[in-house]
Formats: sequence, C-alpha cells, structure tokens
Amino acid sequence: MSDMLFGEWVSLGTAFCWTLSALAWTSAGKDVGTLAVSIIRLVIARVLMIVYEGVFRVFWLPTDCVFQRF
Repeated sequence: MSDMLFGEWVSLGTAFCWTLSALAWTSAGKDVGTLAVSIIRLVIARVLMIVYEGVFRVFWLPTDCVFQRF
C-alpha cells in the first residue's frame, strides 16, 4: 500500500470518527442536557490527559510547567 493511499484511508477514518462523535454527543445532549454532556466531556478529557501524562511524561499532573508573567 502506498503512503498516499494510506493517508487517504486515515483521513477517511478520522472523518468517520468525527461524524460518529458528533452524532453521539448530540444524542446524549438531547437525553441528559447540554450542560451535563459538557461537564462529562471535560471530565473524560481530563482523565485521558492524566493517563497520557502518567504514561508518556511520568508526571500525573502538569507540575513541571513554569508559568511566566508577561
């Protein structure tokens, strides 16, 4: 399989996943409300970020960041 064909399949898969995600969150918003869905999405995103940081960066929380004043 050529690299160009592989890239096209990956982009189609990405578009398909985005479509499914939009449909799922729209359906969930109708069932439980948009505020609840937004809070659930934020919690899920934060949990996934914590897991990612723990596995790949060895920090469970972003305590190594230095904030600078402008």
